[in-house]
Amino acid sequence: MRLNGWINLALCVLGVSMQVQSQAQYMYLDTNGDGLHTAADVILPPGTPTTIAVYLDTTHDKNGSIQSCNSHTGAPSTPNAPLDLTSYSIILHAVTGAASWGSWVDDLGYSTIGTDLSNGTDLSISRTGATKSPGLWKLGHIIMATNPTVEQMRIDTSTTLDAFAQTQFGTTCDASVYGNTYVLGQDWFDTGAAGVLPTWIANGIRVAEDHYGLQDHPTIAPDGAGGSILAWIDSRSNDGYVDIYAQRVNESGHVVWNAAGIPACHFSFNQESPQAVSDGAGGALIVWMDDRSQTWDVYAQRLTSAGGIASGWPTSGLGIATGAGDQRNPRILPNGSNGAFVSWTIDSLPTLRERLQAIDLNGSPLWGQYGVPLDSQGAHGVAIASDGAGGVIATWSRGTQVRAQRLNGLGVAQWTTDGVVVASVSREDYRYIRGMGQVGKLCSLPHLPVVMFGCKCERMVDDVRITGYCHCFTAANQDTTCSSPR
Repeated sequence: MRLNGWINLALCVLGVSMQVQSQAQYMYLDTNGDGLHTAADVILPPGTPTTIAVYLDTTHDKNGSIQSCNSHTGAPSTPNAPLDLTSYSIILHAVTGAASWGSWVDDLGYSTIGTDLSNGTDLSISRTGATKSPGLWKLGHIIMATNPTVEQMRIDTSTTLDAFAQTQFGTTCDASVYGNTYVLGQDWFDTGAAGVLPTWIANGIRVAEDHYGLQDHPTIAPDGAGGSILAWIDSRSNDGYVDIYAQRVNESGHVVWNAAGIPACHFSFNQESPQAVSDGAGGALIVWMDDRSQTWDVYAQRLTSAGGIASGWPTSGLGIATGAGDQRNPRILPNGSNGAFVSWTIDSLPTLRERLQAIDLNGSPLWGQYGVPLDSQGAHGVAIASDGAGGVIATWSRGTQVRAQRLNGLGVAQWTTDGVVVASVSREDYRYIRGMGQVGKLCSLPHLPVVMFGCKCERMVDDVRITGYCHCFTAANQDTTCSSPR
């Protein structure tokens, strides 16, 4: 355990609702008195004490199935006996801040083993008593207050207070193995962040924790359950290259997967510029730039809601665009049904070209091996948005122009070849122009079809950004300029 892990990525959320309940909990924390661990169990604001109750269910193993002596490593003295309860030890740890601890109140009638230990971050207690039958037990509770910098309160495996202390429970059924104790993180553990209490704080919560290197360039996608899945570049391998890691955070701020995140792609050379979207099934589709072949290509990965690589996907990612030249700057957009649209730039100087591809949830290309070109005359800076009818609208820059094209679900262009001109700058002091798809920033156009697309253009004149161009397109490519973009 790392008591002073680096804060590398943080997440801020406003207006959080709380509905998610964890599953298959072993030792878990409850603060609202309902005997369950749900998204409503959080640390109360500083100045308001939080009562933390600790529950233990002795009947689970690591897979969430019924635990018994014969499922434990070693040679049990009573192989088929269920796990009863004779003692427990608990370590609670406040992450990044200080806690003011009250006295532990045992709810089993157990006696103290040794001395309770605590400091500004950790609490370590041990109790023993009469044997309790296998099942769910409320071990005890404590009143605690925190300072404003505490991010989480969590059950931990060890503490600096005592080198021999562990979170564990004792049982009579297996005296021949591990001194008849089951140790958190070794023999059993909680799932769904049952052992963590979060709090949303002003500067965000930690979502990636690792001693080595840098976590940077995060991207985020909804998980469909009120939370999010994040991905970022990560240099923890300490080999001079960066990989792609990911994390899931539920709606109350619980880090759901491994505290340090999970690898979406850990492979040779660099994986950069990740972009993530929901896969529609609680997981995420992630694309990135990858130079494993000594040129830049576009790769993708699909993660499940449980934090695993989806069945059929390679652990090192799946090549989406691996043709000649560099394939750069991938963008991804969910298609609303069973996959996603992916765009990228082919860097074959002096011409930059943009291509668009549709993939299904298995990563298979739907628009041919190489996707669909957007502009035969060269393009860069593509942005994509849904057309609301199963297709996609793309906008990009060509020279001093911003262009747009609509493709249906089969990848067939619906507008003029090479797209329609959205904006054109002919001034001599032109520096650059960029098109950005703005989903939701649509114009109010009465008496026209509802399928519209907003495009905001920017240009630089003497290093000053000038904005305000907005065009809306109907499905029939009726171009109408908005008087006031919104």
